[in-house]
Amino acid sequence: KKRRDGYPYLECEIEYACKHEMACTVADYLTLRTRLAYLDSQAAFLAAPKVADLMGKALGWTKKEKKQHLEEALNICGTFGGPTPNKSLGKGEKDGEDKFRITQAKLGKGAKNSGAIFG
Repeated sequence: KKRRDGYPYLECEIEYACKHEMACTVADYLTLRTRLAYLDSQAAFLAAPKVADLMGKALGWTKKEKKQHLEEALNICGTFGGPTPNKSLGKGEKDGEDKFRITQAKLGKGAKNSGAIFG
């Protein structure tokens, strides 16, 4: 059974990854095993609860462990771009600055710090 329309991932792959590939967290599965978070952060965000359920069963997690793994994965998925990034997780704590937006000032500061010269 496919987990998400448009992506070639199957639910049975989750248990296989846990038992044979040493996948041990939801974030690990969504980022490193399938790379879904890189491709589409919103799809990864939506798939995370089902992945947590299936991984929890395969690895014998308690409800508390499953909740912790799910929260971690949702936070991580929110930091990825993809077609629909969750920009609310990329805001600075004090001023609401978008950490993912590269301004001319940030580019200049990065260039100066790296020793690069731009004409």
